[in-house]
Amino acid sequence: MLEAETLPSEEHISLGDGINTMPQQRFCTIPLLAVIFLKTFVTSLFVVVVPLIISFAAMEAANELSTSSGRAVAQSLAVQIHSAEASLALERIDSFVRNINEQTEHMHKSISAHANQSNLDSILGIFENEVKYKGYNLIMYYGRRDDAFLQLEVTAKRAIWIATPAGDQDRDCLICQQLRDSLTRAHINWAARQNMSAAWADWDQESFKAANVSFSDQTYRCTRRPWYRQAASLNPDNVRVQFTEPYMFAGGISSALAGISVVETSRFSTQKSETAFMYVMTRDGQLVGSSSNETLMDSDGNLIRANESASPWTRSTAQFLSRLENSSGRENDFMKLDGLRWELEDMSFQLRAMEEAPYFVIVNGALKGDYSTTINDLKKELREMKDSCLRTLVGITAVCFVVVVGMTILFNYMAVVRPLEQITSVMVHRVLTLPHWLR
Repeated sequence: MLEAETLPSEEHISLGDGINTMPQQRFCTIPLLAVIFLKTFVTSLFVVVVPLIISFAAMEAANELSTSSGRAVAQSLAVQIHSAEASLALERIDSFVRNINEQTEHMHKSISAHANQSNLDSILGIFENEVKYKGYNLIMYYGRRDDAFLQLEVTAKRAIWIATPAGDQDRDCLICQQLRDSLTRAHINWAARQNMSAAWADWDQESFKAANVSFSDQTYRCTRRPWYRQAASLNPDNVRVQFTEPYMFAGGISSALAGISVVETSRFSTQKSETAFMYVMTRDGQLVGSSSNETLMDSDGNLIRANESASPWTRSTAQFLSRLENSSGRENDFMKLDGLRWELEDMSFQLRAMEEAPYFVIVNGALKGDYSTTINDLKKELREMKDSCLRTLVGITAVCFVVVVGMTILFNYMAVVRPLEQITSVMVHRVLTLPHWLR
């Protein structure tokens, strides 16, 4: 009769020499687990970590390439926009000047054909017709050799200013008679000392006539003014529209065009960027308008040049252009730089010039950072997103790695190591039960 053989417990299994076998079995298990761990680690490294590093390196390279390409495209587009902006501003100024030329020529023809030029009332009638039928809303003025002067500015509060020689007795001039009627004895004495009489008058928008004439203690000698002297120097057979160099009006206003107090660049510019700039100057560098809305006069009341501007962008670019012209050994004439573009420090700018009088020069540009600010912000966002994703993925990968390694070790222990221990125990027991002569 066979009896079931009960395996001895691990605590009692020993060889004939009395040495316990369990520590040796466990000692052999540790290297096996270490090999399994190392194998799992290396496999995970190549399967998970290396592809992760490669993917993030590719992502970084792709981000850098896309932002670099975007920056180049943005700069190229900005250059085209600035070029178009300058062309548009130049076209608007040209159109503005042509309109002034046409209206001035029409007014000259009207005065020559229909006005009694010795009668200021007749001249005022021509001015009234220009406003009524032509919509002319700029300053209109007329001067004679005897310093008789008439000005109409329909948009001003006191629209009409008139000056006549002292003792003028023209009975056919209604506004002159209104001036004489407004004088007191003190006014007459003042006029005798100044050798002129002057008065302000309102402009009646309904009747297109002068009203409320009142004495003025301002003196004005039109024959001493640049506009009159330049016009008087013309050959009567070759009368044409002329433009003076910028100068100070008698009232302290800068003027570059007949009837225009300043060149307002806001009328000609469509720039929206805070770092974009535009200014207008004469061909020799006299500043006549700026998008920074800066004053055109210094603290002494003198007109400033562009290279003396309070705006750092206007000043530095104008100084650069002046050095560029001076290096050529000729006097400043920025007309010769028409259509050229430069980069100065962190700015990119260009110059455009009018081909006809008054030969204004337009300079516009922007900080180069203005081209790529949005691109740089996008790159920063992509970098922050990449770093956030990297931290998240590294954390997830670390957890997954620990879980995979732990499960792999547990699985190998249960599926390989533990059965090997059982098999080893059985083999040891069989050896112990054999006769001594078979061992």
